[in-house]
Amino acid sequence: MIKRSIKYALIAVASLGIAASPVPSTENPEHGNKNDGEVNKQAPGTADSHKAEKSKRAIPFHGSLSAKSDSSITVGKRLFQVNSETKILKNGKPASLADGEIGKEVAGQYREQEGKLIAKSIRFGPKPENQGGEKHENKNPETAKSPGDTKPR
Repeated sequence: MIKRSIKYALIAVASLGIAASPVPSTENPEHGNKNDGEVNKQAPGTADSHKAEKSKRAIPFHGSLSAKSDSSITVGKRLFQVNSETKILKNGKPASLADGEIGKEVAGQYREQEGKLIAKSIRFGPKPENQGGEKHENKNPETAKSPGDTKPR
């Protein structure tokens, strides 16, 4: 009986000791959490690597053309660099920076590289109604109607 009570007392003390011991944090200090001064190295495929992948994707922009030069355009307060890989369109046809008019609508996509905004594509003027030249038709045969149909299918 005494052995049993000593055994339970030792188990209880050990459990309390484990429960009361500090657990090292795995939170990243870059997000405002302290981690005893250590920076966690995250494995590929985690949130930080997804941010890096996202920054490589093209980001859309639109607004009014504020200014332009031979190698850049300004939309609002943002300066976009133009290079030989930038695709420029006006009314759905290839164009050049000279075709852009100050104060007119401009849109496109850019990527951020080394702190600069590099334009991937620029479209001067409004978006064409049918860029692909095809009509958008209802291709679902159950809901599509023939020209002479009066009753729903």
